[in-house]
Amino acid sequence: MKRYGAVSRARSNEGGLRRLAVSLTILVSLVGTGVGAGAAYGNGAQCSHKLPATSNSAPSAKLLSTLGVLRRAKAPSDALPTSFSGPPPLGEGLYVNYIRRARVVAGTSYYVIPVKNAGHTDRCPRTEEAFLTGIGPTGISGSIGASQAEIARGEAVGTVGSDRASVVSGIVPDGVAKVILRYPTSPRRRGIIVTAVPSENVFVASVSRGASSPRTIVWRSVSGTTLKTIHLHPSRR
Repeated sequence: MKRYGAVSRARSNEGGLRRLAVSLTILVSLVGTGVGAGAAYGNGAQCSHKLPATSNSAPSAKLLSTLGVLRRAKAPSDALPTSFSGPPPLGEGLYVNYIRRARVVAGTSYYVIPVKNAGHTDRCPRTEEAFLTGIGPTGISGSIGASQAEIARGEAVGTVGSDRASVVSGIVPDGVAKVILRYPTSPRRRGIIVTAVPSENVFVASVSRGASSPRTIVWRSVSGTTLKTIHLHPSRR
């Protein structure tokens, strides 16, 4: 799997970040015209038939029930920028009517982009995913895709940055009002705790350390109740 810049994913520091930063010129042109051919994926294997590059249908009921941002009405601000060029789109069946800009933090817009088939390189069965893609003044900062099950497990987390500072972001299900990220002590760095407040299912936080993933993530409700504690194994960071 490819990565964009210094991005890492909670599940795998060496390629768990799925399909990374992607084309918006091609993607936007497809959104505008509804035209495009599906792509073939897999290590020499192809699915039984290709899907159109875009889809006017809705994401699955399971994904919609998990992410309120996809259930709200589309707004003009949800439109993707039109000034990008780059690699191919995210996959097959991009749900063009369900692209949502969840929030803007420090000049970077964070879009939730659902896709019918995310185009895994290691298996052919179709996997619906929601991508969180950050787009700043200079282009795409990073992108991470996760299925509904992965979002529910707390695996939709990515980090981008340098050795001195980084930004962690991710997608969480409805009902998560606070995200607590715990970074372990290492020979070079002290342990830290970072707290983020999600908006429209997306959280973003600055971290005063290099681009690595947290060891533990805690989800809390608006009342402060712990909803889930996610322990990330060192080999999966």
